[in-house]
Amino acid sequence: MPVAPGSQKQLEVGVAKNQALWSLGHVITSGAFLHYFIYDLDVSFAAISIVIALPELVGLFALFTRVLLQFQFRLKKIWTRCLFASRLVALGIPFCLLLDDNNHDNSHLVMLLLVFLGVSEILQAFSYTAYVSWLSVLSPRSKWGELFAFRNIAKLIVLMIWATAIGLIRDRLNTHYTRDDLDVFYVLAFVSGILLQLVSWWPLRKLPDTEVNPEIKRVDWGQLFHSIWRYPSLRWLLMHSWTLAFFNGLTQSVFFFYSRNVLDLSLTYSFVLLGLMRFVKLPVSYLAGKACDQGRDKQMLWGGLLLANAGLFFWFPSTAEQTGWLVGCYLLWGFYAAANIGGLNLLLKHSPPGDNTLQLALFYRVAGMLAGLSGLFGGYLLSEYFSAFSMPFSNSDPQLISDIYFEIFGWRWQLGGDPSEPGKYHTIILLSLLGRYFALLFLLKVDPHPQADQPSGE
Repeated sequence: MPVAPGSQKQLEVGVAKNQALWSLGHVITSGAFLHYFIYDLDVSFAAISIVIALPELVGLFALFTRVLLQFQFRLKKIWTRCLFASRLVALGIPFCLLLDDNNHDNSHLVMLLLVFLGVSEILQAFSYTAYVSWLSVLSPRSKWGELFAFRNIAKLIVLMIWATAIGLIRDRLNTHYTRDDLDVFYVLAFVSGILLQLVSWWPLRKLPDTEVNPEIKRVDWGQLFHSIWRYPSLRWLLMHSWTLAFFNGLTQSVFFFYSRNVLDLSLTYSFVLLGLMRFVKLPVSYLAGKACDQGRDKQMLWGGLLLANAGLFFWFPSTAEQTGWLVGCYLLWGFYAAANIGGLNLLLKHSPPGDNTLQLALFYRVAGMLAGLSGLFGGYLLSEYFSAFSMPFSNSDPQLISDIYFEIFGWRWQLGGDPSEPGKYHTIILLSLLGRYFALLFLLKVDPHPQADQPSGE
């Protein structure tokens, strides 16, 4: 049952504190911070691509959150226990760097790191799915937009300050200290981040747990998947999410390697750009939350993606001498906040209250898996293996992929080739851009105003 009206503000404050603490730890345990340190292990394109994609791939296990509910584990208990378990497993990640002797093959360390990362992300997938479902039960439907907007704002404020500071510290250490010093700094930072994430449980400790929805035991998996798929709006919403995720994921490795190999962006500059994006997300999140509570969820999803996707255009003119173009990209990417809040609200409104973990997992985790797979594919397109692939042509000798290119309007388009060649990055970005806009077409069939008492499948 939702909390009492007077307790809604307490819920929003508690969720904001929880998200702020989690974000403080997240900055120094994942994302760009983690990728840059793994890059220092001198691993291959393929290994980096796997590390970037792995959290998305294993997130598919969140589909089985419903199994835990069928065993009478309540939502809050699943969130709490999986949160603690995932963070304890993640403690093994930083010590892989300390075991690196810089002289021998480190493939075994990369494999060990992937195991720790994969298991921790599986547990975190359970935790997050239960967490969002739990909050959707505690908060009344008419306040979901405001609740998730405040949660998003708390995260953004922390990231704007903390992530930029961490980037500056890391760059300074990289300039003035040895590799061993950097490894010690990483271990200390990672362990501190884990502790912050564990403490994030504290602000929500007194909130009530929820009763397990009786429908969870009565509906089998086959019936449930069928009921979800035959509900038109939810079906089209899922197809939109999956298509968008695939084309989003295609550029995961591309942006990282383009920034490193062509634009030569420092970690500090990357965090400054991210800070700019997050600054834009602050007012966008607030306004989107208000709009969603007024029934404009679909408009926020559609409009946010329409603007944010346009940010990809700014990667084409960007060079090592003209990285300022990326400012326009990150400003537009700030509108993803409207899409994220609108998409979550629209999904929850098309799902049965108290029994929405499978819908959440399908929307986010299957999409994440597709993003992970396309991220691996994008990484493969950048790799030396793909560049060495030959294409047979009639009446001619086979040509390497890296030797095939087209010039249109003065732009060079190709796949494969030297890591410093912008053309191969531009080609993948263009494919991603076209796919992202194609995904918007599925939203045309989604009902923008689902009835409050209509569960999916009916």
